[in-house]
Amino acid sequence: MRTLLMLIVVALLSACATLGGNTMNLAAEDGKKQAVSIDPIAFTGVQMTPAIQSGKYKAYLASFPEEFFSEFHPLRFRYNAIAYGKDSGKEYPAQAIYAGYAQCALRLVLIVEGDVNEPIVGAFVTTRFTRVFNLHGEEISVKTPEKLISDAKYRKEVVLSGGTLTSKLKGIPVLGKSGMQETFASWNTVRVPALAYEIRTPLSERLVKTVARENPELNFSEKLVGNGRFGISLSWFGIAAGAVADVFTAANAPSKGWDEQSELKRGQQGMIARVIKAQYDGAIRAGMTCTASDIRRAGY
Repeated sequence: MRTLLMLIVVALLSACATLGGNTMNLAAEDGKKQAVSIDPIAFTGVQMTPAIQSGKYKAYLASFPEEFFSEFHPLRFRYNAIAYGKDSGKEYPAQAIYAGYAQCALRLVLIVEGDVNEPIVGAFVTTRFTRVFNLHGEEISVKTPEKLISDAKYRKEVVLSGGTLTSKLKGIPVLGKSGMQETFASWNTVRVPALAYEIRTPLSERLVKTVARENPELNFSEKLVGNGRFGISLSWFGIAAGAVADVFTAANAPSKGWDEQSELKRGQQGMIARVIKAQYDGAIRAGMTCTASDIRRAGY
């Protein structure tokens, strides 16, 4: 009886933790709230919005901020980005795709959607919108970080004052042979009901399932599943005490997602170091040659 009750509780709580359903509310300029995913499955590849599906975007080669190592995961290929028109102040949907080593440094490809007919200023931002970086990988000073989420006007001011003009970056072809569209077409497709768009990822189906199976413990019900002992007893006192212990433990448990507030085991730290080294070695074998001056120009 005790085992049966425990299994029922776990099943109910697991159902509450919908895959891809972890979001945060980001203030928009029209006064509404925009739901932004913080779930690891949402960062396994590019979000295929209608603009990206149709090739209506521009792509640029930018620098990977060193501070993003606090959010790096070997299976993560997308990072948050923001872009605005320099003259109009219009926000253009943007995202950044991890490219590994290119031109003697770790790189992100910035994607800016829409028919852009004005200079664009872009920036990268952490998973939970707490820190901002220009496209050269340098951190932008933010006096009131909490307003990046709650105040759309403030977020725009930060990016326009400290971001980078995309005209200063190397452009990447979107269409044609070896263009971004051809690259995305060769990637695998991930569809998650809780996410607004399907994802294209270079990961294999097996690796995507690895991310899907892992409990990120970002919300309370996920933490309860991951940390609760479900101390169900025939004694009412035991039930009461067990419930207190489980809820208290879950409430104080660290997240295990891909944002900088999440917990990382030492074994995972070692794995990340090995992945970065393997990517660098692979780039060298593929013909990337780097002198000391090349590395300095790349900002490393």
